[in-house]
Amino acid sequence: MFLSALSQDEKVAFLELAQHLVSADGVMSIEESELFEEMRHEMRLVSRADGELNVDSLCQVFTRTQSRRIVVLELITLALVDGLAVTEHALINTVARSFELSPRTLARYYSWAHRLARLNDEARALISEDDDAAAAS
Repeated sequence: MFLSALSQDEKVAFLELAQHLVSADGVMSIEESELFEEMRHEMRLVSRADGELNVDSLCQVFTRTQSRRIVVLELITLALVDGLAVTEHALINTVARSFELSPRTLARYYSWAHRLARLNDEARALISEDDDAAAAS
C-alpha cells in the first residue's frame, strides 16, 4: 500500500524482511504468498528475496522515520493476513525496537492493521457474494 514511497535500497531490504517474516513460522500460507507477491509487484522488484542478510543488518538500511513506519505497518499487515504467529510477532517487535518505536505506537499500528484486515475481508465477501443474496439485503 505504501511501499512505493521507499527508496530502491529500502524496497530490496523490505522484501528481505518480508521473506524473514513469512518464513518465521515455518509455513508460507497461500494468503501470505499472494500478499508477498503483491508487495513485490507494488515495489516493481523482479527477483524474490534470498534471505541472506539478518534482520538487524536489514533494519539499518532504513534511516528515514517515514520509511521505518511504512516497514512496520506493512510487516504487520503481512503477518495478519493468515493469523499472527508468535514468531512473526517476535520479528515485528525486533524491527520496532530497532526503529525505536514506542510500545504505544506499535499498538496503534497493530490496531490499524487489524481494521484494514477486517475491511479487506469485507471487500472480498462483497466481491464474491451471490447477486441474489446481495439483492435481498
